[in-house]
Amino acid sequence: MSVPTAVSRPSAVKTAVILWYTFVGLAVLSLIITVVTNDSPRSVASLGALVLALVAGCTNKFREGANWARIVLTVFGALNIVANVGSLAMLLSSGGVSEVPASALILSTLLPIVVIAALAFSYRREANEFFAAVKASHA
Repeated sequence: MSVPTAVSRPSAVKTAVILWYTFVGLAVLSLIITVVTNDSPRSVASLGALVLALVAGCTNKFREGANWARIVLTVFGALNIVANVGSLAMLLSSGGVSEVPASALILSTLLPIVVIAALAFSYRREANEFFAAVKASHA
């Protein structure tokens, strides 16, 4: 499915796509840091890579106007926000911040911010109109 020629992709959707791809890149970096610093098993890296590949695939479909992809990214984004904020809260409350690499703390803070921004752009008025127009063009 591609965007019909009569439907132009608004800047809100373009920005959301950039933010979702930024998330994927930062999450790959975070996954690498986690695997290297924690001697995590390959299964953790494989699962993380699979999830990120699915997010990238959904982002491609999102860019084309697939509303189901927007819903999947929303659910994934909400889970990611809860997980990252929860991890940060646990680290800060336990005093274990000094034992965590600074890069991991920065990424754990940055990832939910990127997701919140991506979700905000995903549901702006012009994005909603874009998804409705794409759906109407396929009816």
